[in-house]
Amino acid sequence: MSKEKRKLKLDLVRVTWLDAYEEPSGWLEPKILDTVKCSECISYGLMYKRKDGIVLFGDVAKDISSEIGRLTIIPKGWIKDIKYFGIQEEIIVSKSLE
Repeated sequence: MSKEKRKLKLDLVRVTWLDAYEEPSGWLEPKILDTVKCSECISYGLMYKRKDGIVLFGDVAKDISSEIGRLTIIPKGWIKDIKYFGIQEEIIVSKSLE
């Protein structure tokens, strides 16, 4: 893997998305099938776009090679809306992300 570095500009966003639902283990009445639903979630963070969806993260440690924290991966089909705030943050990444 290349050791070359580059700057990556990422947008600060608010993402509205649907989260999967999972019922705790146990016996349930079948009528629950008509009442369960996914939760609508709202997340804020810096957004990195991928083919399969997005990765949001909330923290950047610039003094240690732009390490990132608090990752949330959201599949493309789960995203309902993305609001851009017009703010970008630069981080340093290896060329392997191109």
